[in-house]
Amino acid sequence: MRHRFPSLVFILFGVVLLLSVLANIQGITHPVQVPIRYSYSRSQMRTMSDWPRIALIVDPAVESSIPGDVDDFERLLKARFFQVTTTTQSWASAAALRSHLQTLYESSFGLEGAILLGDLPASMYYLAGDPIHLESGLVYEFISDLYLMDLDGQFTDGNGDGFFDIHSDPDGGGPADITPEIWVSRIVPPVPPPSWPTDRMGLLSDYLDNLRSYLDGTYPLTGDGLLFVDNPWRSSAQTYENQMAYLFDPSDITRISGIDDTTKSRWLLEAGQSFLYGTVMVHAGLTCHTQCFYEPDEYNKNYLNHTELRQHSINIPVLDLFTCNSANFTHPDYDAGWYLFGPGRVASAVSCTRSGGMLYKTEYFTQLARGWDTGRAFLEWFTLAVAGSLPYAGEFWWRGMELLGDPTMHLAQGLSVSQPYLGPTSEGVKVWGVTVEHPTQGFLTEANRSDFQLVDADTHLFTGLWGTLNYTNNGWEATIPWDTFSSFGGGSYVAVCRFETDDDYAGTSPVSGAYTWPPYFFLDTYWPEIVIIIGGGVLCIAVLIIVMYVKRHTLFPPHEMEQTH
Repeated sequence: MRHRFPSLVFILFGVVLLLSVLANIQGITHPVQVPIRYSYSRSQMRTMSDWPRIALIVDPAVESSIPGDVDDFERLLKARFFQVTTTTQSWASAAALRSHLQTLYESSFGLEGAILLGDLPASMYYLAGDPIHLESGLVYEFISDLYLMDLDGQFTDGNGDGFFDIHSDPDGGGPADITPEIWVSRIVPPVPPPSWPTDRMGLLSDYLDNLRSYLDGTYPLTGDGLLFVDNPWRSSAQTYENQMAYLFDPSDITRISGIDDTTKSRWLLEAGQSFLYGTVMVHAGLTCHTQCFYEPDEYNKNYLNHTELRQHSINIPVLDLFTCNSANFTHPDYDAGWYLFGPGRVASAVSCTRSGGMLYKTEYFTQLARGWDTGRAFLEWFTLAVAGSLPYAGEFWWRGMELLGDPTMHLAQGLSVSQPYLGPTSEGVKVWGVTVEHPTQGFLTEANRSDFQLVDADTHLFTGLWGTLNYTNNGWEATIPWDTFSSFGGGSYVAVCRFETDDDYAGTSPVSGAYTWPPYFFLDTYWPEIVIIIGGGVLCIAVLIIVMYVKRHTLFPPHEMEQTH
């Protein structure tokens, strides 16, 4: 018993010393817990104006009905490395809207494309010598958003009937000068029946929710290609498959083109599976909401109308609807609308507002395979079509082509970008260890663009934390200084990186593991302070025990205590 208290004192002193050392180590290796701030110059990061710009044109009725969804959609576009100029306004005419797009395009920021959200004006076009007009005697006018895409072309109503019928270059530059400068995509919900569980704005809100689910991984953008070719085009099915093989390995393409296979029921069955991309080639009528399947020929037809279509889940994120008239969004039940806004997961589609469709799609698939979005791929294909550079795709085929839904979807990675690491250093939150592999050049140490951003870990939407990656011996990396990072407040973040090269390849990384600022766990947040407090308390107790021990043995020496007993 005589040496018990000194032993305890030595043990307590050892614990205090150990905890103090650990506290100092924690402050060095895990500095996110220490309130350090560093000077920071904005010139260390590029301005966001270097990102390609999208014009988001919003119908005021949409903004007033679902403002939160519109805000989130803007953040979604920014999370895909676009800057966004949003305009909510009622437009007197398509000409006024075109003038606005021209102003944006001619500004120093330029313009990549425009998304028209809701009921916004469109221009009508008429083709002289239209085969449908010659066969039926009908005046066959149709919507042509090429009017909003070719911003330096001249459109004329030659006979004064209210429809454009002449498209030319005001400077006499020839066909190449009537090509589009930007892509335009429409997001227009159809009109649901009274028995439907929601109204048009509800359809639009649900659709935008689906788009966010592609970002956060709820619906992974993976899968194969589906090619469904009905009997009128069956002889060319192999050609269409060869074109799709620019995006997919041939073994990953499911082709349905047998004379007895291309039934309505087979299409609905396959379209409900988890394909990434799909082309359906079937006839459709002028009513804009009925597709016609030859089972097996024109004398035995089976029809798929909008009433039945909207009851089925079509789960193909990107669709090519080679179905005439399906993109006529002025019709309350247009086919493409129910593909996009039905109970499935279609995010983007191309189709036609008149008889026609996308032919010779090699360039379209090539752009997608290189890592570009559906808007860029559509623009590249449309430019070739308008310039007359495709083998055969006359004006009757392409003049009414329309891009619908989200035009920023990426179906492939032309550049293979590794998952970044994300975590704290003494200088700030660091993104590091990123590698970029080109399909033919190997690992890259240079790139035209090498941007990163930290998005919300739950929604994967834009937060405003972003910058430029630089190449080092440890891969591509960058740091957001503490003072910048902390100014955005608390939250959980994941990193995503985007690279582009001068030979037209692009790639986006998977997201990194989540990093939380400030850490939500109290003991983790204040670990050094807690250790010091506890250590100080233990030290005080130890001193108190020593004092009591000394006093006890001074007042009552051990031999006197023994004599007392």
